[in-house]
Amino acid sequence: MSQRETYTLHQTLKLSEVLLGSYYIASRTKMIKIVFFFVLIIGVLREALELAMPTQRPIKWYIVIFDTIAGPLFIFLFFFVFISLGVILLRVIRPDNYRDLTYRFTHWGMEKSGKNINFSRQWSKFLRLRESKHFLFLYISENDAHFFHKKTFENDQEIEDFKQFASRQIGHT
Repeated sequence: MSQRETYTLHQTLKLSEVLLGSYYIASRTKMIKIVFFFVLIIGVLREALELAMPTQRPIKWYIVIFDTIAGPLFIFLFFFVFISLGVILLRVIRPDNYRDLTYRFTHWGMEKSGKNINFSRQWSKFLRLRESKHFLFLYISENDAHFFHKKTFENDQEIEDFKQFASRQIGHT
């Protein structure tokens, strides 16, 4: 296990990578989950009540199933399109937010620099570290995170060392 106290990452994210990271963050947002499950429960209850009513018509199960999942599917598509358009628009308006970035992590916190970008944040302002198949996410609020593609690290051991380092630092100054 390495005891490094400084990590420097250089990152340029492609549009597809920004979209993947943004979808990951959105899919873990409590409000989106609440709305999704609320609409799903309402759909299930509505269909259960319809099935409980006496009717002369035969039940068409494919319609029942579609009616049950139509609401959550609409919510999913709405957020998918909304997030996609937002990321694309931000990418067009502020392309430097994703290109030639340097992140420097020390015992103090994170410094992010690039063309027209100079940002820093203390470890005490980070909430948690999460990992997906391709990214590491450092959350700065319940719904927002900085994310780093794992390919920006030299190898798997450096990823593990960084995760241990960040986990020790989060919440401390």
